[in-house]
Amino acid sequence: MSDSTSRIALYEDLLRRIAAGVRAAQLYAPDHPLVARNMTALVTGLQTLHQQQPSIAVGIVGHELVVADTPMHKVSSTMTELIKKLKDSKVERIAFERGVTQDQLVTLMSNLPYMMLACIPLFACVLKILYVRRRIFYIDHLVYATPDLQLGINAIEKQLGVKATAGGQHPGLGTRNALIALGPTSYLEIIGPDSEQPQPSAPRRFGIDDLNAPRIVRWVVKSSELPAVAEKAAQAGVRLGPLASGSRKRPDGVVLAWRYTDPAVVVADGLVPFFIDWGSSPHPALTAAKGATLTQLRAEHPDAPRVQLMLDALGLDLKVSQASAPAIIATIDSPRGRVELQ
Repeated sequence: MSDSTSRIALYEDLLRRIAAGVRAAQLYAPDHPLVARNMTALVTGLQTLHQQQPSIAVGIVGHELVVADTPMHKVSSTMTELIKKLKDSKVERIAFERGVTQDQLVTLMSNLPYMMLACIPLFACVLKILYVRRRIFYIDHLVYATPDLQLGINAIEKQLGVKATAGGQHPGLGTRNALIALGPTSYLEIIGPDSEQPQPSAPRRFGIDDLNAPRIVRWVVKSSELPAVAEKAAQAGVRLGPLASGSRKRPDGVVLAWRYTDPAVVVADGLVPFFIDWGSSPHPALTAAKGATLTQLRAEHPDAPRVQLMLDALGLDLKVSQASAPAIIATIDSPRGRVELQ
């Protein structure tokens, strides 16, 4: 059994234990032996996972249940109903921190039904140990722009030891891309000029025409509620690009279509991301080259406090440090080891 398969099996087991805990908490008093037995099983499952990572997040991305950024496809009817109720309550992520106790889990499971009915966050006593975040965003992809596509592909293969999969053309924009998966629902997009297209009437996106060397120029966040994201940004004084549509054809003929906030609008030198919704299209990470995993993303900027305030206002968990020039820095586990890419 591969490490990935084993990890997914552990996540599926965790979901079964959560579902059992919710059922028991709804049917019996908190001190009932059946509740205690289910919570003991849940603590044991969490302890196993916490040996590998300090926090296990169960969240909702689009219409999928995700555990530790891994989409789960085997979901019980109890969990399906719980997902629906959580989403209706505007709760999109619950994180189980290392050291959580059985009593704290009982409090959570007992309060979940009331929280969902009342559409309110978890009670303060639970928030001290477990937390619920509303409108949590997940990294969709990183844009690695290059003055020459093959140059960018070669540079990434040299650093990571993974050869990118061909993506496709962006008709009318004068670019094409190649992809490397960074997780089940995230990827690295290597994008450069497309020699098979005529010179576009406007400059290519991401400053490609002015680049001397490849680098990460943007990061992209997934969201199924783009109008709400744009409204929240406007209220915070952050001007995202207008909502637009895009598409491209994969080498196998499948057409991918998406909606996004126009990436032509650059905020804070690209450190404020643009947002994307793939709708019903298969996510590009599914067919991208495998072998790399994004473990951390951070940024640098000459005016770090101002940029940090904008990101915080959007609910984006990206740390920005003071530096002489803007930069997006990704830490990636790869066949070449742990690599910092920027």
